[in-house]
Amino acid sequence: MEYDFFPEPASTICGQLWANIFKFALDLKNYGDAYCAIISNPHEDSKNICLRRFIIVLCDHGATKVLCDGKLPFVGMTEKVEQELAWKAERSDIFVTPNVYKLLYSFHAYRNSWRRAASYIYQYSIRLRNEVNMDDTEKFPAALQERLEGLSAGINALQLADNGSSWIDSNHDDCFSLNHGLPHKRARNVLAVKFSPVSDPHYEALQYSVDVEMFEKEYALTLAQYLMSHIKDNNKFLGNLKLSKLVDVLINENFYDMAFMVILKFCKGSALKRELEQAFINLSEKCFSGVVTSPVGSSRKVNNFLLSSHDHATHTDGNINSSSVINQIEGHVHWETLELYLVCTKNYILHILTSFSPL
Repeated sequence: MEYDFFPEPASTICGQLWANIFKFALDLKNYGDAYCAIISNPHEDSKNICLRRFIIVLCDHGATKVLCDGKLPFVGMTEKVEQELAWKAERSDIFVTPNVYKLLYSFHAYRNSWRRAASYIYQYSIRLRNEVNMDDTEKFPAALQERLEGLSAGINALQLADNGSSWIDSNHDDCFSLNHGLPHKRARNVLAVKFSPVSDPHYEALQYSVDVEMFEKEYALTLAQYLMSHIKDNNKFLGNLKLSKLVDVLINENFYDMAFMVILKFCKGSALKRELEQAFINLSEKCFSGVVTSPVGSSRKVNNFLLSSHDHATHTDGNINSSSVINQIEGHVHWETLELYLVCTKNYILHILTSFSPL
């Protein structure tokens, strides 16, 4: 008896059987058995299809801890798992739950692949910045909060990386590279514009890579933006601001720590001196900004702390002028704040000078 066809190879038939076992185990949510069925499958194509389905179902069912807790080692399949997760992250909504970028961060952090972890969390931060509109009053503050948490996680990851590799390529395509070997030097064939909420050309430089310092700078700017987003009249921060203007707005809104953080992160040399001087000028002007009502009803600006007599400034027909008292209290606070930051800045400058002095 003659046959006009050849039977399927044994590996294909075996692959189909293991694929059926995988499907039944997955339907029953026996993820350990499903994983065993995947690694036992001798047919590569069937094995890859099952692995892709495994990742999709885990994400859909919120069981992503299975991928990150280390109980399933994924020996020989970590690159394929990363590929599937990266593909899903790129095509998912930025606010989808569970967040695939965070999953990739955890996946690599568990394996001490700190540069890869930082790369994916940085991608997440970039997407939040580019895709969430500032006019969206509901999503924008949440996006800023997510960016702060992501940038903080990226800083931690790079600080845990080896000193020679504590940076990531600013070309995001590098994040999907499957070469596990650490590069010997930073990439110098790609020029990527460093995006920043600050439009000052002095601070918009072409970057080859993103290191801890760049993460910290972006974190500082995002934190400033987050603080300003909680002000009722937040139109002041819409659009791009030059660094000096940003510092002025922060000081006017009494975010002094944030203003000086931005200056110290972004300014060096003469620029640091100029920005610090301007910040202290603006801070000093707040000490003299009180407006007191005179007995005759006219309004005049006075120095709340150089009044020789309080009779005319604070009393009218025997009643205390409460607005004047409030101005004086606020003025005292501004003076104390000015003194505090003068001392802090002095100590900071002395620390920098002693750091470079010869032993």
